[in-house]
Amino acid sequence: MFFTDQQTRQDLGLISKNDQQSIFSIFDKTATKGGRSYLKALFNSPINKTKDLSERSELIQFWQKKAELLSIDKRQIDFIDHYLNVSISIKGTTLVHSLKFFLEDKWRSSNDYYILKTGIVFIHQFLIQMQEITKIKCDPITEKVSFHYLNHIKEVIENPELTNFINSYHIKKLPLNIRKYDNLLRGKFKKNLFILLNNFYAFEAYKAVGITATELNLCHPEFLESANNKIHLEDLFHLLIASPVKNNFIMDEAKNLCFLTGANMSGKSTLLKSLGIAIYLAQIGFPIPAKTLKITPFDGLFSTINLSDNLTLGHSHFYSEVMRIKEIAEHIAKGKKLFIIFDELFRGTNVKDASIGTKMIIEAFAIMKNSLFIISTHILDIAVTFENNPKVFFRHLKSRLQDNIPTYSYKLSSGVAESSLGVEIIINEKIIEILKAPAIGEINTNRE
Repeated sequence: MFFTDQQTRQDLGLISKNDQQSIFSIFDKTATKGGRSYLKALFNSPINKTKDLSERSELIQFWQKKAELLSIDKRQIDFIDHYLNVSISIKGTTLVHSLKFFLEDKWRSSNDYYILKTGIVFIHQFLIQMQEITKIKCDPITEKVSFHYLNHIKEVIENPELTNFINSYHIKKLPLNIRKYDNLLRGKFKKNLFILLNNFYAFEAYKAVGITATELNLCHPEFLESANNKIHLEDLFHLLIASPVKNNFIMDEAKNLCFLTGANMSGKSTLLKSLGIAIYLAQIGFPIPAKTLKITPFDGLFSTINLSDNLTLGHSHFYSEVMRIKEIAEHIAKGKKLFIIFDELFRGTNVKDASIGTKMIIEAFAIMKNSLFIISTHILDIAVTFENNPKVFFRHLKSRLQDNIPTYSYKLSSGVAESSLGVEIIINEKIIEILKAPAIGEINTNRE
């Protein structure tokens, strides 16, 4: 079982209230309600077993390659779902019952008749489509999970009575058989039809993910069987940035804590979110925004990027930070394999306390054997404390002043940032000159 929490989901923008501008929305190319529900269930079901992740990834890759073979008629599929769940009573099955039902509809148009007739027509079309799906070529060795799915569908459809319905059905004969067909489909084979429908929803969800992978050139993770936690990312980028800068990131238990620095606006938070999103997507078997990813599955993912004050409980921002770290520490103490992201530890207190607190936390995290950590900070001076710590490595995002204007590369480099640019920006904006001017009329704020 893989564990994460609401704070992490919010930090990474995985799912928003209206699903707009969320990571889920990028993959949601489903047409039917059932397909979307299945996709959302997949998205909210991270797992930590290499075998299970590989199987889910295989299904996505299969339908990525076969996407054009799965045609989706939203009205048809949604109506079938409605038909199978409708509360219209199932009555007699004889020719007389069907003829009576037909004539009653002719005398006075009946919504019940329309639902049964349309449902039966759509189910017949659906069964033919599912028959065609079972004919899709599938390698029983390299695509064994997909092969199992298609074989199971074939077994359901090859029931003699269902096969007879498919072969003997004719639209012109429907009025004389409507009660018989309804009893067969909503009665005897309702369970079987739901099995087929749920498989179709699964295929639609996998197809949607596969289409996204193709359109955005995403890669499928390679899951490693190893006792040593590893992450090897090449050309990582953020899914919601139009023209993203790509970065490499490699980490394992030999050096389990990354100390990240960089000026404000240099892209630290974006990088941390990109990393967290990639790990989460990998843990649900989805393709990820990078050229390659090799990863050992984790037991959980936690981030603290956009932590707010808890006014309900009367907690300050600093106290909320402390409680968040305590909460994560309790999970770490259980011996789980976790990936932890902290953006700007202790930003809610004074520099002295923040510096001491950050040192304490990094020293404690660095000796943890099962988990990996990446911690960003604006307090550059504490880096020297960990220069000789074999478990800590340093990365920074470069920035510089060019013609007195701050520029950012958004590229990840080794070492600690040389400058935060904060003082230079204050000087460049002539704030001190403005404050020292004797009168507003004498202020000249034009830039040189």
